Amino acid sequence: MKKLIFTSFFCSVLSSLVFAQVGIGTNTPNTSSVLELSSTTKAFIPPRMTSAQRDLIVNPTAGMMIFNTTATCVEIFRGTQWYNICTGTSSTPPTPSSNTVAAANLIAHWTFDNTKAEAISGVLPTTGGTVTNNASGGQIGGYASFNNGYLVYPTITNINKPDALAAGFTFTTWAKVPTATNLTSLWQINGNINDIWGLVAYTFRHFANDSLDLDGTISHVNGSGVHSTYGDAFREGTAADFKTAPTAWAFLAMVYDTTGGTKQIKYYCNGVYKGAKTISTAVIPANEQFELIATSSFGGTGRQQVTFGTFNYSGSPAVFPSGGTSSSAWQNTSLPSGAAIDDTRLFNKALSQTEISDLWTRGSAGN
Repeated sequence: MKKLIFTSFFCSVLSSLVFAQVGIGTNTPNTSSVLELSSTTKAFIPPRMTSAQRDLIVNPTAGMMIFNTTATCVEIFRGTQWYNICTGTSSTPPTPSSNTVAAANLIAHWTFDNTKAEAISGVLPTTGGTVTNNASGGQIGGYASFNNGYLVYPTITNINKPDALAAGFTFTTWAKVPTATNLTSLWQINGNINDIWGLVAYTFRHFANDSLDLDGTISHVNGSGVHSTYGDAFREGTAADFKTAPTAWAFLAMVYDTTGGTKQIKYYCNGVYKGAKTISTAVIPANEQFELIATSSFGGTGRQQVTFGTFNYSGSPAVFPSGGTSSSAWQNTSLPSGAAIDDTRLFNKALSQTEISDLWTRGSAGN
């Protein structure tokens, strides 16, 4: 009999939950409510937690409410941020700026905020094809859009130093990488030599299925101009590891890490580590190290040029094969229509995965 009574009671409660309103402290809940609480002697207490505990809520939904014990006030999630009802302002701290990540190691920075100048040195580039400044619309402020265009920067002091990057470096950029089955140069540093790769290179191929091939190269040039390639660290991508459409911003990072004597090029996409390629020590002579050579030690005429978007440049002096007028069938000679670049940074150390993640998180918030 007891089981029968309990079952009947359970079914009654379940029926009221499914087909009617629920009242606590009242037998006649408002017909427009799902739940109505009524009392003249007791209060409703929402979940109580600290700001740190609140920030660990996974995928908060608009309308959620808590009592923040850190702020001693009720807070409501309004779809993008938590709001403190006592102050009427956002209670979520602003995302810190990307500029605070490894700031002491930042040696070159291209903001592309309606300017093509490298921000630290103020050096302006030569433009080939069509490259347009945009004051807004980038991932962080403005950006540069390309239509079969490229940029070539003359000497940048922080880069044009012996061994400037020998201990490791990190190149990061926000970019839109349109479909390009040919290998396409995103960024590189070049010396006064007739060689397609230059000293440091980062290139890509972005296929229609969203697989992304990344290729980083580290080369050596000694004071006499003798050039040898250390690595062609090509990483074959898959459709599973790159889901950013050609029209969306992607955060790409190339890290040259020499920790423990092992030389590796590491790749990150949208803050996620995608793998590494080891540069074989058998290829690198024991008495050599990666170095950038200053003008005075490079035959008196050398200069390190940074380029965006080109393998071939017929400047003076020529820095690409045979005066820079030829190209191979497997390469693009400039960034195609739809390509865009924003907030590009060069650090003179190998950033950690945490630092890469911080740049991704902050940049994603527009900071």
